[in-house]
Amino acid sequence: MNRLDLMIARLTTQRAYLAHAAELVAQRPGPVLEIGYGKGRTYSFLREVLPEREIFAFDIDGAPSVEWGPDAAHFFPGDFRETFAQVPARTGAPAALAHCDIGSEDAARDATLVAWMREALLPLIAPNAIVVADRDLQLAGAERLESPGEAGEWPYYLFRLEGN
Repeated sequence: MNRLDLMIARLTTQRAYLAHAAELVAQRPGPVLEIGYGKGRTYSFLREVLPEREIFAFDIDGAPSVEWGPDAAHFFPGDFRETFAQVPARTGAPAALAHCDIGSEDAARDATLVAWMREALLPLIAPNAIVVADRDLQLAGAERLESPGEAGEWPYYLFRLEGN
């Protein structure tokens, strides 16, 4: 498959998973965590499908787009290992939805980040929260859900944490 078709498959898959996740959390309280802001495409989409929801974005390298991005109160710049410590004080509640778009072309880096994220994410999300990820986080106490029917041919993962 060529790089253009790979990008189309990735974006089609992300849109389908995030739209489905938004439906799953529509009646649940709690903010959204957009981990891996990048260019802000999925952040912008989440703003559209969850317009009343508070969304907090995280990015290691980037700065939010003035036009599309979050304000400073909703943006966590820097290494996730440092910024995650600030989450409870700034969000005010555990997240109902977390989108983790953390993958890169460096498999070793990704494996290290996934191992860390697997543990670090759990205290930030609510019981029955939905987690959408571009890497298989293998979250403890989470059920892996089926992919939405309209998802493209790109590896993506959908989890629901066990509730209380």
